[in-house]
Order: sequence, then C-alpha cells, then structure tokens
Amino acid sequence: AALGTVDRKEVTEAERLQRELLKKESLLSGLRLTAEIRKYQACEVRKTVFRTGEESVLPEGSIDITEAVEITVPGVIGIRLAPKGMDPDQVREELTALKAAYYEILNKYRVESPEELREKQERISALLRDAAHYEDILRERLTGVDLEKLQEETASGSEDVRSIQEIRQEITLLTGRKTLDSFIGERSGQLTAHRTRYGSIDKLRTLCQEKDAECRSLRVRLSEGASLPEEFREIRDPEAYDRELKEEISRAEGRLEELRAQQAGAERELGGRSYEEYTEEYQKKQAEFEERKAMLAHWRHIRAVFQELQGTLLSNPMTDVEEAFRENLRVLSGGTLVLNTLSEELKTQLQSHNRPMTYATLSEGTKETIALAFRLAVLSHLYPEGGALAVFDDPFTDMDPVRTERACRLLQAFAKKNQVIFVSCDEKYEAMLPGNVTHVSF
Repeated sequence: AALGTVDRKEVTEAERLQRELLKKESLLSGLRLTAEIRKYQACEVRKTVFRTGEESVLPEGSIDITEAVEITVPGVIGIRLAPKGMDPDQVREELTALKAAYYEILNKYRVESPEELREKQERISALLRDAAHYEDILRERLTGVDLEKLQEETASGSEDVRSIQEIRQEITLLTGRKTLDSFIGERSGQLTAHRTRYGSIDKLRTLCQEKDAECRSLRVRLSEGASLPEEFREIRDPEAYDRELKEEISRAEGRLEELRAQQAGAERELGGRSYEEYTEEYQKKQAEFEERKAMLAHWRHIRAVFQELQGTLLSNPMTDVEEAFRENLRVLSGGTLVLNTLSEELKTQLQSHNRPMTYATLSEGTKETIALAFRLAVLSHLYPEGGALAVFDDPFTDMDPVRTERACRLLQAFAKKNQVIFVSCDEKYEAMLPGNVTHVSF
C-alpha cells in the first residue's frame, strides 16, 4: 500500500513522450558549422541555444556550432542558425510542452525516467499478485474452522482475566460511537438480510468456496496471460472478440473467392500469352518508367538550380565579388587602399589615403596587391563552398615585406577550403606558408 499504484497507460505515455523529446531535440541538432568571431570594436557577442535556452558570451576566435542557435550583438544584429525548413521557435515551443507533460508524469510517481517508472509498475503488479496469492492461502487455512470451538480452546488455555475497563475499550473499538445495543441490532438486521438472500451459513460458505475457486482459476489465467502481447491484454470480452475474428475471416474468405474468380477471368483474357510473359513485359515497362521518372527529377533539379542562380545573377551578380575584393584589399594594404566601386564590366575606382588612384600611378607591388585581392574574390564567387584550385608562381616579388606577410596570411585563410599550389625560388615562404613542401632541384 505504501508504494501506491501506477497507471500502465501513463507508463506508455511517458515512454512515448521520451521518444518525441529525442526526435524534437534531434531537429535542433545535426549542424556542422564553424564560425570565426572577429570584433572590430568593443562589443559583446552572445549565443543562445534554442534546445535549452542557455545563453553565453562568445570570445573572439573560431567556434564550432553543432545545433540550432541565435548569435546576437545586442542592439546591432541577430543571426539565427538552424537546419533549412525548420522553425526553431516552433520546435522550442513543442519541446516545452512535451517536457511539461513528460516531467508531470515522472514527478507524479517520484521517478527519474520512464525505465524506473516501468520497473516500479512491474514491481507493484508483482506484489499485488503475491498479496492475492497469500490471501487465497489464508482463506483456505481458515476454511472449516469452528469459531466457538476456537474461542473455547483459547479461553481454556489462558488463566488471565481481563478487567471491565479493558473489555469496554475493546467494545468501543468494535462499535465506534454507537451503543452496544444499537450495534448489535444493526448487525442482527444485516444477518437477517444475509440469511434471506443466501439462506444458511453452510450455503453461503459453499457459495464462497465456489467463488474462491473461480477467482483462483481466473488468477491462474491472468498469470498465464502475462506473456500475451500488449494488444490482446485490453480485450474485455474474449468470446465477442472471437466472434468478430470469425466474422472477419468469413468475409475475407468470401472476398478471396471473388478474387479467385476475377483471377480466372483475367487468365482467360490473356489469350495466347502466358502470365509470365505479361509479367516480364510489365517489369520492363515499370523499370523504364522509373528510369524516366528519375531522369525527370534530375532535369527538374537542374532547372530549379539554374533558375535560382539566374535570379541571383540578375539581381546583382557582382555583389559578393565586390565585397570580397574590398575586404581582401583592406587586409593586404592595412586599410590604406580602398575600393570605391566595381561595375558589372569590372571597372574599378580605387583611392589611397583619400586620393583617387589610376593604373599609371600604381607601383608594381600595388598592382600585385590588387591582382591578388581580385583573383581571390573571383575564386570565392565561383566556388562559394570551396573546392577551387589556385596556382601561384612567385606572385609577391615586387611587394614589400609587410604586404608579403599579409598576402601569405590571406592565402592561408583561402587554403582552408581550397587547394593552393605556390611555386617559388625563395626559401622564406617555407615559414610563411606552412603546408606540404616539395623541393625540386636541377
């Protein structure tokens, strides 16, 4: 009794909620991203995890992102990173509702997990079966015992005589707030009613024995049914269920006869060709159909990608090239060389220290700087996901040491997602461009 009871349906519901929680949490996970945090002024970058609501401040540098998050600079910008087609707010609301229902069940039974809850339910069921078993044993041992004879044996075996106070206390415990006469009258009325309904005590005892035997038989059947599948345990009327199954079988047999008649008619309509010949032709047509479906899906995908790329190019084809070109120039020149505009015809307007620049006024080192910045911007445009191959043959010969060092760092960043081959006769690049080094001598 101290363990209470556990509703089997709530055990099943807790297990289902646990599975749903894992599914919803997996929707917010599965990302494989790397973010590079660079602060150009004093500000705070915060990260909020949609799955748990946990917030944290991000330092500068590289961080790995493996689940849906929101990265914000308070008062400036907020960026949500989540799997495509998934609304993280909706998933978080569903997670909150699932967790509330899930922990309501666990807290109700004071357990930590559905596994512990099922174990508790099974333990209580086993104790209840044991209690019923011992009750049956107790009834069997009391069967046929004469109460008056037992009282005489008890009285003759004891020389202690109780006081009137003890007897009165026992009467009070037995009758409660009623007087002894009213209690006896009430019990006498109940006894008369029982005799009218059941007859003699012997008939009632016989009826009790029959019911006990029936109860034991049912408990045996119940214990044997513990191994039954879950779907059959909820059947309340096996005979009605058996009738329904037989009726369903009868209907299925009638339907089977109809199908056999249809099959015979279809075989007659085959004419001179056999079923196997038709089957072989059908399989070939089916294979051809599936192949054409796959081809159609392939071309539809190509059209969708083409239309998406076409729309992007029509809107502003050089936006990403211009942004990457401007950033590369800033890194290589330390902010002294600025790109004003880049037209669709790739005409540029540059300035240095607020002075317009022309091709004639550029030094050879500056020309190499501009060429490298533009080349890497175009490659990033053509290969946004990486995978490009770039070959450089001593491209920094006219650059000063500072710009050479900056150019090497820019190449290292580009080489994280692309293949870079750098050819040089100068050994200084071995330290400035770490990687696979191959020496060639003649």
